[in-house]
Amino acid sequence: MSFSDSHVLVFKGKQIVKPEDLQDATPYSMYKADGKVHGQSRDVAKYWVSSAFRISSFGLENQTAYNADEPLVVIGYDGGSYKEQVDSNDKKGPRHRYPVVTLVLYYGSTHWNANRSLSDALDFPDWDKYPAGAKEDFMEVFHDYGTNIYEIAFLSEAQIDIFRSDFRVVADLMVHRCLDPDYRPEPWVLKHAEATLMLLSTMTGDRRYEQVLNEKWEGGRPNTMDPYLDRIEAKGEAKGVVKGRVEGENLLASLMQKLFALKRLDDAEKAASDEDFRKKLYKEFNLA
Repeated sequence: MSFSDSHVLVFKGKQIVKPEDLQDATPYSMYKADGKVHGQSRDVAKYWVSSAFRISSFGLENQTAYNADEPLVVIGYDGGSYKEQVDSNDKKGPRHRYPVVTLVLYYGSTHWNANRSLSDALDFPDWDKYPAGAKEDFMEVFHDYGTNIYEIAFLSEAQIDIFRSDFRVVADLMVHRCLDPDYRPEPWVLKHAEATLMLLSTMTGDRRYEQVLNEKWEGGRPNTMDPYLDRIEAKGEAKGVVKGRVEGENLLASLMQKLFALKRLDDAEKAASDEDFRKKLYKEFNLA
């Protein structure tokens, strides 16, 4: 997604952030834990500037599956960005502090079914074991932290129509093809066909988007989606591929719901990346 399109999500369609107002920022930050220094990296980071004055820092995270610890991950990134401001501004010139905003783009075909705030992700004490009022007193000093999670496959038509970059094609396909495998987008001209197809390949898990890039095209690669979709569908039954992917994600969603309900967060994290372990859990819960 282009950061020039961030106004669609953040400012609800108003043209506030212009492409020329964005500058590359380092996606890396450091933190210390267990006596060691560790690195962490955002997917994309940009500064929003005006006349060389930083208005804000934007971080962009891409997710193909929901993550129960996402609020902790985001607060770690944001905290690293604020710490960087303290360290750099104390050494270089006058004090200047600017806000940090992180956007999480979720590409799953089911709704985000995991924690959206810091308080959701934490295990609080069983307050019934403590004197009356203990919970209220504690929550007065605890500060919650929310996350900005955008479900790409569930964007509205109005939101899609406002996109100006090639991301419009990605969002449009993801919204409509989950319901209609035969859907064809309008013939918008792609400015960056290769990047768009690679993003679709990565976010949908369908490698045919990537494969057609390496094929020979008489007269050069097309700049609209229809020719690519023709070849992609010729490589296999699109309906079967999409249906299988949706069914697989729905199965995974059911499993995660059960694990979260039982507070088996370690199992949920392992299941997200370990196919063999996931199959064992499907049998355990009679899901497959």
